[in-house]
Amino acid sequence: MTAQPQPPVPAAAASGAANGAAPGREPCSRQWDRLAAPLWGSAARTAFWVCVEQPGPWGVHALVESRLDPAVGAALDAATRSAGGRPLLIRAVGDRRQDIGTTLRRVYLAGGAATGRPWLLQGLIADPSALVDLPWAQIAGGDQAAVRAALPDLEPCPDPLLLVCTNGKRDRCCAERGRAVAGYAAGQRGATVWECTHTGGHRFAPTGLILPAGAMLGRLDGPVAVAALDAARVGSLPEVVLAGGHLRGLAHLEPAAQAADAYIRGTIGETSSAALQVTPADDGLLARLRGRLGSRTETSYVVRHRDGRSWPVVVTARKVPTPPASCGKAPGAETLYAVRPA
Repeated sequence: MTAQPQPPVPAAAASGAANGAAPGREPCSRQWDRLAAPLWGSAARTAFWVCVEQPGPWGVHALVESRLDPAVGAALDAATRSAGGRPLLIRAVGDRRQDIGTTLRRVYLAGGAATGRPWLLQGLIADPSALVDLPWAQIAGGDQAAVRAALPDLEPCPDPLLLVCTNGKRDRCCAERGRAVAGYAAGQRGATVWECTHTGGHRFAPTGLILPAGAMLGRLDGPVAVAALDAARVGSLPEVVLAGGHLRGLAHLEPAAQAADAYIRGTIGETSSAALQVTPADDGLLARLRGRLGSRTETSYVVRHRDGRSWPVVVTARKVPTPPASCGKAPGAETLYAVRPA
């Protein structure tokens, strides 16, 4: 197996002050752009996604700071997160309505990625409170039938979606950089592209999410975003995403496993989203222990291909000084991942 080049660990001086920019003043994603740090392993682990159309302004905590009933937003946020999922608000690209009024709103539910059979359901609802009491534990397990039994009006969505974070109240990078990517992609692919609330990782803005695969992307531009959406139609990730270092991770995996998956994809050129399975190493202590060596943690995995091939790898997690993780914050420390063959 040909080893992929490993990005160097950034020094504390890479915070942005080195080029005369005051920490916290230059957009955080611009500071991170200058680093050779990998994106892999930066996606928050998520078993399923619930996307609710809500035009108008979004606050920092959008589920309770928008024109959506805050009680409904809080209940939906708590219910989905307690089951390992994530709720997002979405709006049509360029939609300048201040609220949805009495209009039916679009809803998407995506799950099943961990089973290797991701699914995406869509529908129109009048009352978003109908979502609060869905069978979340079953949804987390990939049970599409449970969703459809609870909300019979939902139906399979024939096309994948690209969601681009544009929540400027959460971080200015998402608005300043995300909207341009969303606008370009929507101009090419229409209603399969939506603006969305915070997906994490605004230091990697513009960020995007491909559903139903749950592929989290970063440092996007318009053409890469369109290529990712087109490839998703056949259950794939485009080579430009892998070669260009745009893959933050498949969100159903834990962060270190995301890094292992991305490393093997880059090594063998595997673009199929569901082709690889990442599991902890089977060998005794390696399966149970994470080696802690000073400031770093090592975890052993086996990455298995559906054709029978497998690759043992070691993922090293190291917390290092970095630029701000968000605009307006001071430089801090983030966990970066490196991968090597075992």
